[in-house]
Amino acid sequence: KNIKSIDMDALRIWWDEQSYHQQKLRRAEFLKLFNWLMGKNLVPKLDFNPFTNSDDVPRLLSKSKPEKKRNLCNQLTFNMIYKNAGKAGYECLQIAMSISRYTTLREGDICAMRWDKQIVVSHTPEKRVWNENKEHFCQVTNDRLSRMFHECRGDSGTTFHEVRGLAATLLKTAGNTKEQIKEVMAHESLNTTLDYMN
Repeated sequence: KNIKSIDMDALRIWWDEQSYHQQKLRRAEFLKLFNWLMGKNLVPKLDFNPFTNSDDVPRLLSKSKPEKKRNLCNQLTFNMIYKNAGKAGYECLQIAMSISRYTTLREGDICAMRWDKQIVVSHTPEKRVWNENKEHFCQVTNDRLSRMFHECRGDSGTTFHEVRGLAATLLKTAGNTKEQIKEVMAHESLNTTLDYMN
């Protein structure tokens, strides 16, 4: 569309087609852009900025944030991903998953682990890639571990972080109290810990 012919109806149709995340990422920049366009009188069919946050003029309404859906990790899912990691040659992922399942550690904590000054989770990559976050080219970073997990998770849709949920559930099944599990997981709120237990 020619910029001078942009009107509220055309913008509303386009805006409503965008997802919540697309709207959220664009709103602030469009507010600035349309302030500038209106200041230069380049959008004569608009009497006000449609991206304003003001309630006293008609504006484009944003979609509500979609409810976050967690794909929990139960023991069967864990076993499937663990097996796929072995087939893919990602022993480092199997080690990281086992550590998380028994200790409730996050992937960042696991990637930072040292044993006798040696990196615990390492993997020889196909290409030698170095960055400032690595002490050694075989060191597995959080991002790399997440990509390996994503590659091995199949249709489960779960994330590495959900292994902590399995760990919390196993601790509960073993007879630990909610308060004990909260301490092990280093949560400030008991509600957070309860959210992990599936």
